[in-house]
Amino acid sequence: MTADTWFAAPFAAAGDTERFGAYRDRVAALLTAQRGMWKREPGAWTVIPLDREPQLFALVAADSEGERRGREVIAAFVGPAVARLADSPLALSSAASADIVLNRNGISNVIPLIPEPGKDSKDLLAALERLVSVRSTQPEIRREVAPALPFLLRDYWLALQQRDSVESGRLLASIESVGLLSADNLRFLQVDRLASLGRWPELAGLPTFPDLARSRRPRRISEELLEALWRTRIASDDGVTTARQALDRFTASGLAEHFTSLLRSVDVPSSASGRRLVAVSSVLDASDERLGRLYDAASETERDFISDLRSWRDRGRAGTTDQIGPPAPVSLSELLDLGDWEGVLRAAEERPGDPRAAEAAVRAAFETEDPALSRRAVTLLSQVPEKGLNPLPGFRRMLHEVRIAGEDECLSWAAWLERVGRPEAWDRAAEVLRAESATWDIAEFASGSLAEAAGTHLLEGSGNANADQVRLSLDLLCTLAGNLVARAAGDPLVQAVMMVVSEQENPSHQVQEALRGLLEPLLDSGPDGGRYAEYVSLLDDAWKKVESRSTFDWGLDIADLLISTPCPDPSARARFIQALMFWALGHRQQLADRQAVMANMLADQAGLGLSLEIAPSAPGHGNIWAPLASARVGLYSLLPRAGIRLQERLSELAGRRVTVEQNNDHVATPGLQSLAAHADFMVVDTWHATHSATIAIDAALPRIRQVLPRGGGVMSFLAALQERLESDG
Repeated sequence: MTADTWFAAPFAAAGDTERFGAYRDRVAALLTAQRGMWKREPGAWTVIPLDREPQLFALVAADSEGERRGREVIAAFVGPAVARLADSPLALSSAASADIVLNRNGISNVIPLIPEPGKDSKDLLAALERLVSVRSTQPEIRREVAPALPFLLRDYWLALQQRDSVESGRLLASIESVGLLSADNLRFLQVDRLASLGRWPELAGLPTFPDLARSRRPRRISEELLEALWRTRIASDDGVTTARQALDRFTASGLAEHFTSLLRSVDVPSSASGRRLVAVSSVLDASDERLGRLYDAASETERDFISDLRSWRDRGRAGTTDQIGPPAPVSLSELLDLGDWEGVLRAAEERPGDPRAAEAAVRAAFETEDPALSRRAVTLLSQVPEKGLNPLPGFRRMLHEVRIAGEDECLSWAAWLERVGRPEAWDRAAEVLRAESATWDIAEFASGSLAEAAGTHLLEGSGNANADQVRLSLDLLCTLAGNLVARAAGDPLVQAVMMVVSEQENPSHQVQEALRGLLEPLLDSGPDGGRYAEYVSLLDDAWKKVESRSTFDWGLDIADLLISTPCPDPSARARFIQALMFWALGHRQQLADRQAVMANMLADQAGLGLSLEIAPSAPGHGNIWAPLASARVGLYSLLPRAGIRLQERLSELAGRRVTVEQNNDHVATPGLQSLAAHADFMVVDTWHATHSATIAIDAALPRIRQVLPRGGGVMSFLAALQERLESDG
């Protein structure tokens, strides 16, 4: 990733604006305003000063159509009184720095702008400013087209990662309206949503829950259903559940009778809640081998819980149960009827070469959609002759799907990225990643060379036949990058993820928030000046794609982040904020006063001499922010310094000191519960939160009374507070 990309080339060719002396700020503003006009599409053009001798301005066009359009517009605004364009393109040399940059990026339509006799630089600059001002305020003509399904699914998974209840619900409705997913897959997405948001009572109360527990489903759905049962039927309100309590509640709820298949569907769940639930079930089923596997996978706390269960088993009694249940069934048919898929595979593996055992293994793997079981079933199939297997179409369909899943072996992030980067299409890439990546160890990227190769593969995959698969995996890739930020060796892969996110087509609100979320830890990691400039260059390009009234708060969030973190390259930071301000100057009437005040403050802190006009309050209408000075404002957020930054911004808006109390507890604590119950305004940053904490807040304060921002930055907090203040009158 370099700043000298095709998009940045004309502006790199302009060089340092300090050479323009008293006019440097005006020239810099001229360049900033044109960044959004330079696009990789037919007819793009811009007008810039070239860093070469002799000094001159030039029309730089992407192609001949761009040159034609540029000549027409420049003739109207600049010529013939002030300057004229040369008849032929400039002959680019190999000596001038501007020429080298343009040549390297294949830009050859460069037409010098020749001042007329008697006209100086001040006249030419004023004419160009008028030209650019008009171009920048012309609205882009766009057609509203419903996003394609891959983009909707991309945004849906990102919304879940960002714990955005409102947007994930809207996106799920849009996905359903497209009509391209089966009813089962839509139900699975609904389960994913409720589980991701921690809405366990709502999930357990779904009318379809019993059917989901009996039907064929992916392993991840089984795990989410198991966790819902534990949290709603077994777990205590204080989060501490003894073995005796779990046994009593399990028995009283009749879980063994109602959810037999579900309880056996995942041998060793990946979540602590799931493991505890099936440990209780295993003790009551007298399944000692499974209990041993659970113990091996458990944490120290869970092992104490399982040991207590074993002690109860050894005593042969439980609160409401007179005796331990019967031994687990051993025949394949009984195991299939119970939905004990792991048991089926284990029994089949004891009968290698048996066609009937292999067929049972195929059915078990098919019902669970578990890649690990599919691989084991494929191994069993290799030990029996094909002609000895069931020829009926139903079984053959199961056989085909299990073989595809079993042969799609992928055991690490590096292997997945390598395959995605190949030119051949891999239609199951996103499905495999979502099913298996939770078990992959990122320690493999301790090798910088492996991380660099993985980053290259990812960039290749984002542009080849697997681009949609990368798009559907964006949330998981962002999570990977977030986990790698603290590991220096993983840096090349982190940079690749950031580039893939920043260059997304149709950059939605979710994509913008993903980019902001990646930027936070990267800035906190203390990048050097060169890397910092690269980040800002990506942000410049991202802002150019989305600049509008509805995205201005996101731009302010990025600017606020740049201001509030250490800055090794103030000029790069200033360029981004300058671009934001230049857009705002042309669209001031579309912005709220809050946005203008914040933009002015950020511009001032960046050392820019730019400001937006702030209209005085209408007669009879005071400052809506002023009452916050006497109110108790609470903030729940795990984002460091968020409370201090929000306090500074609110004090600026209110014109007096506003106090913000931030809580960053990871679990329900008396302090968090008290703040939620007694704050006049409680801002809950779900982007930086834990389920345990937000559940505690919900118990103390109904969600309708919480202030819930649409983004994870301080400017989004302010936007949500403004909506609450205005709705409260």
